[in-house]
Amino acid sequence: AEQSKNGKPTTFALSTQLTAAIDFYLQTIRPRLLGSEAHDYVFVKRDGSAPRTDFSSLTTLVTQRLIGRPINPHAF
Repeated sequence: AEQSKNGKPTTFALSTQLTAAIDFYLQTIRPRLLGSEAHDYVFVKRDGSAPRTDFSSLTTLVTQRLIGRPINPHAF
């Protein structure tokens, strides 16, 4: 909460289908993309950089389809 703009925690329920996929990404795929780079980006491009514009557009589109509500990357 202390890191959000309004000081309140943002929580969303994830289906178990998404949880397994996100866990796999965080534990297996992301470390391979980062290699020896150490930073806090959750999602990265193949070169290890943050996918700012692409991620913003895709996050709102995908969350709208999955949960019926567009969530921007900062809230996500």
